[in-house]
Amino acid sequence: MLKALVYGYLLLFIQKFSSWKIGSGVLVFGRMNFPNFMSNLVIGKNFMWGHDILLNITPKGSIVIGNNCSINRGSILHSGLKIEIGDNTAIAEFVSIRDEEHNFSVDTGVRGQGMWARKIKIGSNCWIGRGVYISPGVTLDAGTIVAANSVVMPGVYSSGLLAGAPAIQKKRWRELEK
Repeated sequence: MLKALVYGYLLLFIQKFSSWKIGSGVLVFGRMNFPNFMSNLVIGKNFMWGHDILLNITPKGSIVIGNNCSINRGSILHSGLKIEIGDNTAIAEFVSIRDEEHNFSVDTGVRGQGMWARKIKIGSNCWIGRGVYISPGVTLDAGTIVAANSVVMPGVYSSGLLAGAPAIQKKRWRELEK
């Protein structure tokens, strides 16, 4: 409990001296990693911050997290453009969400090739399973579930169940209502 209180005061300090906007009721259950705390970060009310979360936001990037969300142990969010996460979304352990990736050339490799970025939008009431990778340019509609260890490639995915590497739509919730 004392550790959570100390982290709570740390968040208040950072919010006062950075551009972060943090809602009330934020719970912190472990070490926080944010290499650039002067970045654009908005966290809604009642957010649950698990152990060893890395929020890496470049000067041009931003992360916006809605109300009543949770991000669990070992997850990484890297933003060079914009990552939006809707209300009531749960992100399990060891998830990687990156709106920016390296360019690659067969002749010269990845080093020194620069980066490319596309916005990521995760709707409200989503559930992202353990070990999922979400690549730049992904939009998940409200109510989407992504199964553990899936790799979600760029695209717009309607509300339902995604699974696999690469992830494909296994079920659509509207089909289940019929």
